[in-house]
Amino acid sequence: MIARESGKFFNCDYDPINKDVRITFLSELRTAAKQKKAIDSRHTFLCGCCKRPLKIAGGNEGGKKCFHFMHIEIPPKGDCDYYEKVSFTKEEIKAMIFNGRTESLQHKRTKEIISNALKQEPSIKEVKIEEVAKHVGKTWRRPDIRAIFEDKRENSEEKRANIEDKTVVFEVQLSSIFHHVILERNDAYRDNGWYICWIFDDVNENNPKMRELDAWVNNNYNLFGFDDKAEEATAKSGRLHLTVKYYVFNVIEDGLNSRLGGTWQTETVQFSELKFDSNQRMVYLHDSGTEKQQCESRILSIKKSINERQEVIDFIHNIPCWEFPSKMFERVLKHINQIDEEDVDLLFTSIIDNLRSFEADAINKWLKVVCEIVKSKGIGIPKEMAQKAEDVWYEVIYTFESDNRKIDYLTLKDFCIVCGPCNYGRVLNLLITPFDDETSTFLQSIKVENKDFVDYAPLLILNRFFKAKRCIPERVAQFFSEKANEIKYLISAQQGKSFGFEGKLNLKQITNLVCNRYHDIAPLFLYLIDRNGYEPELSEVKKNYGKKPVNHYHRLMKVAKRAEQQPVYLTMEELDMMFPKNKAKPHQ
Repeated sequence: MIARESGKFFNCDYDPINKDVRITFLSELRTAAKQKKAIDSRHTFLCGCCKRPLKIAGGNEGGKKCFHFMHIEIPPKGDCDYYEKVSFTKEEIKAMIFNGRTESLQHKRTKEIISNALKQEPSIKEVKIEEVAKHVGKTWRRPDIRAIFEDKRENSEEKRANIEDKTVVFEVQLSSIFHHVILERNDAYRDNGWYICWIFDDVNENNPKMRELDAWVNNNYNLFGFDDKAEEATAKSGRLHLTVKYYVFNVIEDGLNSRLGGTWQTETVQFSELKFDSNQRMVYLHDSGTEKQQCESRILSIKKSINERQEVIDFIHNIPCWEFPSKMFERVLKHINQIDEEDVDLLFTSIIDNLRSFEADAINKWLKVVCEIVKSKGIGIPKEMAQKAEDVWYEVIYTFESDNRKIDYLTLKDFCIVCGPCNYGRVLNLLITPFDDETSTFLQSIKVENKDFVDYAPLLILNRFFKAKRCIPERVAQFFSEKANEIKYLISAQQGKSFGFEGKLNLKQITNLVCNRYHDIAPLFLYLIDRNGYEPELSEVKKNYGKKPVNHYHRLMKVAKRAEQQPVYLTMEELDMMFPKNKAKPHQ
């Protein structure tokens, strides 16, 4: 790419809190732009005048890290108006840096302390200083220190310990070094299967040197220093300690302006506490690279969610009366909590207006949206909104009943939260999946003191069956859909007293009602009476003057005998699942 307005691009006026994230970004660009593959393919920064590849250089200006572009190679004289006019070669610059100096005493001393400490590591096999290593990359290398460790790894295929050597190269860098040298050594050693640790002296994270940043971004954002604290800990324990400066990335959440943030952390640790990434051949303490990727994914997710929400709002405000695409279903469902009441009201109105023109799949999906909106808004939903939600439900029920179709995506919980339990029977047969785990959990939360407990009772009984069988057969669903009153009689037979009726009825009066009006459930009713031990109460005959004495139990048996020829709604095994045998004795 051809970069223009480079001063604006590098933006040296950093936010003091987040300046290190900007430096991270530019340091990564500095490495990417210097890769040989990028330069050869010209997929890098190019000069706006001569179109030759540029590198990113850096220095300090007014106490700030100042990045800028420089030509990688010297162009012919007069060939570029923007050339920096510095005509020194790399070799000449290197000679000026070192100025004929030999290795410093500090450098020698640091290498000696580190190598002696490494010899005390339990798994160390060999430590070499300034020894030539041949066939590393395309040439030979002479690392400051090369340590070979015995590395034990579990081989799961052979079920035995597979012992390998682990070679770690330590480069003690106390003076300036070219960016390309760091990259070349990293590539050469890592390609050879070795690990490399660049070790600097006291690193100042508030104003790190370029050589330190170059090593940092290429080593999982971990930087190693051998400062006074590390040297003191090493001398005290005899084992190598390093001061590790790593970056902890986080997300600054600010809507579409959400961005990467972070802070430096410093720890002085024993070398054996460091982690070794065998894939990238990196040594680090904190996995900042993975952390950075997770933060970047989070930022993308935040921005995507905001953009999707805006699409949902735009969609709601621009629904044509002739079209209501079901493809928006998942997106609206995802952002329900972010839709305000005005938009909800508009959405409900549009659903009702367009419902009769929907295909079955679209009706199912948008009814699910209605239910989820009511669920998310809780009991504080406005009366008008609640009424519209009910209207949608009953319009759908009417449509599906007349067309003999089934309602998908929804459960009894969806219906009950919007409409309550009173009319559950009408929807039970229409639902493809009336029960699921969420519905089951919801029904378990219904307590006796709930004002709608009596109406919920049949569903609570049906939930027992679902928990045992994990499905509701159509025959069972039909019984509960059509026999709401009959189920109340069965509950009465289970409890030995009236359930769900106004006024106080005794067990004999309830038996009379079963025998007179609901004889089709007489076998089930009789089974519960016998099983729970209520026969004596029904068999007791009292003499009333002017009335014929009645043995209610004998009458029930006769009616049940005649009803045995009718279709079976529930087996006795199923009845036992729904109405477990009372542990307490009768009348207690």
